[in-house]
Parts: sequence; C-alpha cells; structure tokens
Amino acid sequence: MKWLLVLAVILASLNTFASDLNLTCKISQNTKVISESSVVISLGQKNVSFGDFEEFEFFLSSVGGDKYELQTLNKMGPSRSYATAHLNAKSTELELSIWTREFLIETKCWILPNE
Repeated sequence: MKWLLVLAVILASLNTFASDLNLTCKISQNTKVISESSVVISLGQKNVSFGDFEEFEFFLSSVGGDKYELQTLNKMGPSRSYATAHLNAKSTELELSIWTREFLIETKCWILPNE
C-alpha cells in the first residue's frame, strides 16, 4: 500500500512538470497589431515559431524551469533580439520592444488563464 502511494506521488509530480504552457502572443509594428496567435510550448521546447513575416520572425523557447525566452529575428539585419522572463503565477507576461529609425516592433506574450 505504501509503495502504491509513493508511485502515485511520483506520477503526479511528473505530470506537473511535463505540462504545456498556453500563451497568447501579440505582435505590433509601428503601433498597429499585425498578428495575435495562441502558442503552446512544452518544457524544454526550443524555437517555437509564432510569426514569420517578410522582415521578421518570432520565436519562443523554454530555457528551463519556468524561464522562457522570446526572440525576434530581423532577417534584413541580420540580427536577433531577445528577452527572458520567469512565467509563473506571479509573473505572467514576457515583452520585447525593438525601436529603430525605421520601425517599432513590440511583441508581448502572456499566459492564458486556466479554464
């Protein structure tokens, strides 16, 4: 009986760590929303693309634990910009802004509430 209880606790903890994170990501260029999409990312998953446009491509990566990275690739540069955040119950947003003389790109991802 004790062995069964230990097994149940282990399985429950594995299920908690293996859960997916559901996000909404919004991309704005020069203050105009050009994309809003739902993104599902698993623990340890890298370079989940959620936007690919002529000049830019956008990615999310799970860095480890509750730490996530948001990347913007400027294909014309070429250059990459990134921001990281710990996404959990207290911190639910990850934002990145790129501002040059030619454009302003704002990217924001936030955790969807559990239904």
